[in-house]
Amino acid sequence: MLDNMLEDRLTLVKQDGTIAKEQIPALVMKGKIQIHDFTIPIEVADHLLRNLPNGFVEDYIVDDPVLQSGLGHKFYTVHVRRSSSPAAQQRAAIQNITNNFHGANSRVNIASTDNSINISGEISAEKAQAFLAQLKPVIAGLPEPQQTEIKGQVALLDEEINKTLPSPSKITEVLRSIRTAAEGAAGNLIASGIVAMLG
Repeated sequence: MLDNMLEDRLTLVKQDGTIAKEQIPALVMKGKIQIHDFTIPIEVADHLLRNLPNGFVEDYIVDDPVLQSGLGHKFYTVHVRRSSSPAAQQRAAIQNITNNFHGANSRVNIASTDNSINISGEISAEKAQAFLAQLKPVIAGLPEPQQTEIKGQVALLDEEINKTLPSPSKITEVLRSIRTAAEGAAGNLIASGIVAMLG
């Protein structure tokens, strides 16, 4: 009887951008989501996405997945917060956004909401190499223009980190280019994961 109350269907997206499960029956309430399938691997900072009839996607960030027992069965009460804005589906999204940044710690504000993340300081070649190991297997899931652009940036990053003395400023510059390209694929889950990793 309780399962009949679960009218919403959600998609669980892990922190690395992979889709763990789709069409999860749930009940979305303010600040929390109830899910009766306790076998789903929900962790802090995962995303639960809900498609809306208007073509947008509500993005809920997991703050605390609490496994509870009651009335003879186990269920999750997942404490969540909404991300800053709903993501448009890929077909309705703007495909190209170009931002030109100058100077250290430059920022951009669009519509007075600061969603930018600064990458400051020096990035080590080891960290860049670890990032590449996560990025390379998922590039094929990006839309074509971003896929080609990011592949080119990956080649530059690979070349730089394999030098005897890699330049931290060049590594940072390439990572910024990858982030900008990923941001151009708004609504794509893999691109969202890339942006989150770079954050």
